[in-house]
Amino acid sequence: MDNYSRFIAYLKVLLPTAALGLFSTVFFLWSPKFNEDNAIPYTHDEIIRRINHRQATTPLYLSTTAKGHNVRINADHTYLGEELSLPIAEEVTGQLDFIDGSIVTLSADRAVFEEHSDLVNFSGNVVLNSTEGITLESDQLTTNIVALTAYSDVPVRASSALGELRSGNMRITTIHNSGHLKMFFGNGVKLTYVP
Repeated sequence: MDNYSRFIAYLKVLLPTAALGLFSTVFFLWSPKFNEDNAIPYTHDEIIRRINHRQATTPLYLSTTAKGHNVRINADHTYLGEELSLPIAEEVTGQLDFIDGSIVTLSADRAVFEEHSDLVNFSGNVVLNSTEGITLESDQLTTNIVALTAYSDVPVRASSALGELRSGNMRITTIHNSGHLKMFFGNGVKLTYVP
């Protein structure tokens, strides 16, 4: 092999190797530096707790009822309860959009989802607001999100443009023909009428 061919063979190896070295140096020198402010915002113990309890942040539940009403429930975070049984959500908000345009919103401190029975048990500062101007407040509310029924066995306070109502319990059912909601109050109902 003559000197020219040998020189070309060496250049075929040396030039690409030098180019790789040059590119590696350029990318290393001008690559973005690690910023500790962009690190995961959780402590090691909190990460372990999230993994052990299977916690999710800002979960969202969307559904449509048989009558076409849209159900939306979201929370700050959710996790599995004792022995990884039922999902528990905290700082819960929800919205029910009826097909006639009316809306009911809900907020609660906590909710437990019973998946196989379509029940959601809301507890702690439960507040329902409707576009018709009705506000319901209770410490506990159990709802069936498929059949659109609800009940509370603890005291309930309701307010509207007519006045304020207090009762020992409450039941909400869906009228089958129209799909509208009907509320039943019981166990010591006290109505304060405001003219």
